[in-house]
Amino acid sequence: MSDFVWMIPSFYGDVRLQETDAGTRVEYEKTTGSERAALKTLREHAIKKKWIGVGAALDLPADAGAFDLTVGIGSVQKILTHALKPDRRIVSVLYKDGVVEEIVEAETKKGVVVTEKGERKTKGAKAASVAAPTRGCPEPDFIKAEIRATEVLLAFLDDEQREDFARYNRFVTIGASGCRYMVTSRHARDELATYHRSLYDLGLDYPICCHEWLTPAAEECLTLHLLVQLPEWEQWIRQRPNTIDEREP
Repeated sequence: MSDFVWMIPSFYGDVRLQETDAGTRVEYEKTTGSERAALKTLREHAIKKKWIGVGAALDLPADAGAFDLTVGIGSVQKILTHALKPDRRIVSVLYKDGVVEEIVEAETKKGVVVTEKGERKTKGAKAASVAAPTRGCPEPDFIKAEIRATEVLLAFLDDEQREDFARYNRFVTIGASGCRYMVTSRHARDELATYHRSLYDLGLDYPICCHEWLTPAAEECLTLHLLVQLPEWEQWIRQRPNTIDEREP
């Protein structure tokens, strides 16, 4: 089994795609009704395409489970992410050796994805698919994020960022342009008194109006952390809403 994992955060837990010699293992935990419906859609498609046995059950346990498909990880994530968030723009990224690259083509062959900079081998890498955030200015005010969402976030942070997040519920990340940003959880009320929003430009000393409130706080932090490291997405996030073209890159 490969060490390449593609993470698809869900609301209370997460769905993980593990690359295997035969294809892809789908692992899930603490799914909601709509998330189980998305997994059912994936299994229906898999039965139709003969990626799984014709007699495979469509109903899945609510707490946790796993099943195997005889198709590559890229094909699986494409179906599942759009079933989970059908009305959202999905951004998939590859994270390796502290570098984030947007995935253009999910899969060409086992162990290789195509990023904006060309083919990248996935050995020692992780991938994640997140929804593009909503630009806007309301102050965050949501319930505490679940533990699993935080675990996914921590997988994409370095040691210093993990330590800062554990102590203060915020951390510094470097954008593609070299700008330094403070990413702060919407639950960190004391920190937000200083930084005002979940994303803050430390160089220019001002908050950036951008949020992703349809997900747990830790996943919002993950989304902002990853997307500012991609040049076009960093530029899009920094644009002020209601005054410019709202279309995503």
